[in-house]
Order: sequence, then structure tokens, then C-alpha cells
Amino acid sequence: EKLLRAGNKAIAEQQYESALDLYAAGLALARGVDLKATLISNRCSAYAYQERWAEALQLANECVELRPDWPRSFFCQGSALEGVGRLREALTAYEKAYALDPADEVRVPPGRRLLAVALVAHATRN
Repeated sequence: EKLLRAGNKAIAEQQYESALDLYAAGLALARGVDLKATLISNRCSAYAYQERWAEALQLANECVELRPDWPRSFFCQGSALEGVGRLREALTAYEKAYALDPADEVRVPPGRRLLAVALVAHATRN
């Protein structure tokens, strides 16, 4: 957990490559599923901050496989899918996150924003 905290500090300081290294080191030592999922999702976030969406998506998918019961897994997946422009799939991931925890006010608004974007895009095509 020391490496998790150090990675979080690096993220706060916008030292994303350092955070990626710290989280990777933490993953090599992590034993529990919850800690592994947290480290993977945080690595996903570090890539997302750099707009490295393909890498973020790969990690988000790993997180979903590891913790399909965790809203954050699907939020990470939705964000990465949105980043690569796969809006329909992103909306599905956000809906799964919301279904797991409808009270999560931190993660629900981006999904609602994406829904609005998708509806506008659809309306302008028709």
C-alpha cells in the first residue's frame, strides 16, 4: 500500500510516468484482488491523464475482468472507451457502473455527459 500512496502522490503532482512505475511495482507485490484492482485502475487513470487511451483501455479491461462487481472498473472502461471514440460502448460501461452503484455522484455525471453527447450526435445524423 506504500507504493499505492506514493503513486497517488505522483498523480497529484502530475508525475504520471513515475506514478505508472510505482503502481506497476505495487502490482508485482500485491496479494489481494482489491488492491490489485485499485492499482490497475490507478494505472489506467495515469494513462488517461496523458490521453494514452489505448493503454488505458487495456488496463480498464483487465480491471473489469478482475473486479466485475466494482463500479470503478466500468467507469475506467467507459472513460477509456470514450477516449478512443467508442461512444456506444462507453455508454454501456457507464450504465454498468451506475447499475452497480447509482448513488456514486462522482462517477455518474461523466456518463450522463456522454449520453448527452451521444444523443446530440445521433440527432445530427438523422
